[in-house]
Amino acid sequence: MNILPIVHYPDPRLRLVAEEVTVFDEAFQEEATSLALTCQVYQAQGLAATQVGINKRVFVSITEGSPEIYVNPKIVSTEGTQKMSEGCLSFPGAYALVERPEELVLEFQTIEGESRTVAMDGLEAVAAAHEIDHLNGVLFIDKVGKLMRGIMLKKLAKATKVPNKKKSVPSKRAAARVERKRQKAHKTR
Repeated sequence: MNILPIVHYPDPRLRLVAEEVTVFDEAFQEEATSLALTCQVYQAQGLAATQVGINKRVFVSITEGSPEIYVNPKIVSTEGTQKMSEGCLSFPGAYALVERPEELVLEFQTIEGESRTVAMDGLEAVAAAHEIDHLNGVLFIDKVGKLMRGIMLKKLAKATKVPNKKKSVPSKRAAARVERKRQKAHKTR
């Protein structure tokens, strides 16, 4: 098992529609387990495979402390709506109020390929819907208005900005202003 690196927006891999898993071999199971470990290490509610550069229909959700791995998930029904503040590991520092289903029924496979169905509600339903959107190339910024999207992208730019260690070179105008001040000070002596 490995901790996998998180893919950050605007990486184009976040917009890919993930491919269905058809081979449930040991290599796939190791990959899915690494996804679960990564989710736990980052203390996230959920994590989609596309967020770590794996183009497969797999996501992890952590409820009550234990990770659950969902392979080839499909929402088969929803009921009601709820708005919750969401964040995303691919958007560090950005949060928004997003409308999601209050309840949903999810069909999926285990990492061994067994078919299952589960009903989810509350935060668990929100996390599943968020992660399935990732698998479909849909990001949570797509679910907010233009103004909020702009605010989120500014926060993201600020959170991911790498400080420039080089000394900045002043513009010609600024350099000329400094030179005029120096000459003026010299003349008054």
